[in-house]
Amino acid sequence: MNSRYFLLTFFAVFLTMNVSYAADKININTADVVTLQQLEGIGEKKAQAIVDYRKQHGLFKELNELSKVNGIGKKTLENNKDRLTLTASSISQTKTQQTNTQPDSTAPTKKPAAKKPVQWTSAKNGAIPKDAFQAGHEAKPAQQPLYICRVQAKTGLHLGKVRPAFKACNFGLEGKEQKSHTYEVLLNHTSFKWLSAKKGDIPKGAIEAGKEKQPLSICRATLHGGIHPGKISKGFQGCKIGWGGKETTVFQYEVLTQSAK
Repeated sequence: MNSRYFLLTFFAVFLTMNVSYAADKININTADVVTLQQLEGIGEKKAQAIVDYRKQHGLFKELNELSKVNGIGKKTLENNKDRLTLTASSISQTKTQQTNTQPDSTAPTKKPAAKKPVQWTSAKNGAIPKDAFQAGHEAKPAQQPLYICRVQAKTGLHLGKVRPAFKACNFGLEGKEQKSHTYEVLLNHTSFKWLSAKKGDIPKGAIEAGKEKQPLSICRATLHGGIHPGKISKGFQGCKIGWGGKETTVFQYEVLTQSAK
């Protein structure tokens, strides 16, 4: 009886491990710079190299092709092979799009779909709404999730980050990290997409979510081992993030954009 119970328990644990493991697979044809850094031996530079290779050469057709990326050796590929995946459907779709280069003159002209409005909800004292959009995390080992917040202050509508332990929205302003116990939190949307940028560049489609002297867009960057949300605007040299009591500028970052869906 005891041995049978042990076997059933072991089998249940094994199945649970496999379900959890499958959820951790990373699609190298769709993953952004931040997601790729979850792989063993992949830092920000190598993750960016993978994204750049994909933009230049198209989608990966097989996992071994990843070793062609500068800085990604066979050892790195071997260490991560069980966590990597790619979708055949996306490759097939790309080939079809490349083959059908002639436009169909009989097809009706479609009007561009309108973007759905970005939604925010009020909160206070570190509270996080159920459908909040996670934009980053603290450094290892805890890696507590970070969410995007905004605060109406006398000088404008400012963007920052929030998690329960802060008990406030932390935002950078005038070189310092400020706090506000009342704030709004950005809610999740399927049309959100992070795009890489650097040195003050703001990609097309960036979400304008605040305002100081100029409209503010949402950015995030690697800082002190974590991924931290911040703000970017015309005239900034990079993504400005409140951290450790100061406002820090990071020159290589990602900007949150919205596609029409």
